[in-house]
Amino acid sequence: MSDVAITLTHDEAAELAAYLHQLIKHRELGHAHLTEVSGTRLERELTIAIVEGAA
Repeated sequence: MSDVAITLTHDEAAELAAYLHQLIKHRELGHAHLTEVSGTRLERELTIAIVEGAA
């Protein structure tokens, strides 16, 4: 993995933590998309997947 920097507000960090908790609790989900849309424009998106056995 290359270096990644993610800057979040407190609320965004709490939202991300909730998504991660659900991914850990419900392995069948596989991945989650955190998407921010403004009107019809995609502002930003983060996809998170938890992979078993990944190094």
